[in-house]
Amino acid sequence: MRIGTRWSRGSKPHPSVPKKLLEDIKAIEELHPQGENWTLTWLEGNPVCTLDDLCVLSVSPAGLPIYKLLGTEDSTNNIDGIDDFEDFDDDDSWLK
Repeated sequence: MRIGTRWSRGSKPHPSVPKKLLEDIKAIEELHPQGENWTLTWLEGNPVCTLDDLCVLSVSPAGLPIYKLLGTEDSTNNIDGIDDFEDFDDDDSWLK
């Protein structure tokens, strides 16, 4: 079992955050300056980083970052400042 954690926007992410997400976290913070706190949880062994109620960043089964704006139907794989995102599917199939 892995325990989640929280950290403030702009501060160094918790050491348990996968290194491959660190650059994406910085880019998301630039896109969402209104965000204040990140929450890291683990779902089926996958990291799930949530910036307040604004967005979620995780890792797909292929190992690519996936990003979803919360409160919208929009998922994206093309955000300025963030590259190589896969679509974030609303069902749980991406967790497998």
